[in-house]
Amino acid sequence: MSIRRPLALPLGLLALALALTAVGLLDQVAGSTARQRIAARAGCVLDSHGRVTASLDEPLGGLRALTGDLGTVSVSARGVQRGGITSQVSATLHEVGSDGSYRAGTALATVDYGQLAGRLAAQSPAASTAPSTAATPTLSGDGSTLDAATTVGALGLPVTVRSTVTAQDGRVTVTPTDAVVLGRDLPVSALAGRASAGQLAPRTFTLPSLPTGVTLTGAVPEPDGLRLDFALADHPAHAAGAAGGAAGAACQGSA
Repeated sequence: MSIRRPLALPLGLLALALALTAVGLLDQVAGSTARQRIAARAGCVLDSHGRVTASLDEPLGGLRALTGDLGTVSVSARGVQRGGITSQVSATLHEVGSDGSYRAGTALATVDYGQLAGRLAAQSPAASTAPSTAATPTLSGDGSTLDAATTVGALGLPVTVRSTVTAQDGRVTVTPTDAVVLGRDLPVSALAGRASAGQLAPRTFTLPSLPTGVTLTGAVPEPDGLRLDFALADHPAHAAGAAGGAAGAACQGSA
């Protein structure tokens, strides 16, 4: 007996270790399969032309996937195209089911400033009267204000215009508030005599039609681009095939 007892505990620990290893391997395999399927469906629905990744954010997410309950899922997609705009999209969905259902979530889309600058230039008064003279501003953001380095007036006075960015009812509005001219901070009203009519007026962009249950909640001028924030409503199983309209139905086989 004195010889066998010391072996009992190590053998028990070995069995436990083997069991945990098996669980871990099963979790990894099931999780990998679930992530690939989620990424494939997301890339199809979003019409992504870049890399798409998915992660299961809860412990033992792979094993949960075997029961049809994926828990919280995060998705990131590059090169998402909609309405002539390309963006990088990330989303977090809660209580995701293998049938494509989920209970609410959040998403954000980041649009680089080069595309936004082109839209601003296209909406400027000069673009409609003399397209060749319409200046494309250089945009940047600091998480609070949107800065546009451009020129105003017939002489092309260099100026940096600071604007606030707001979002409401599917529209984004850029409103100039003040400007930096030759190192001096001035209210936008001080440039009224130098700027052409409407050049420093607020600009409003209407987003492409959003899928049912997706609501625009905010717009933030981040350093790497304009971030658009969205809230996602509950998405029941019977609506999964209709997500994104025809695209959602066509992508149903990717789930």
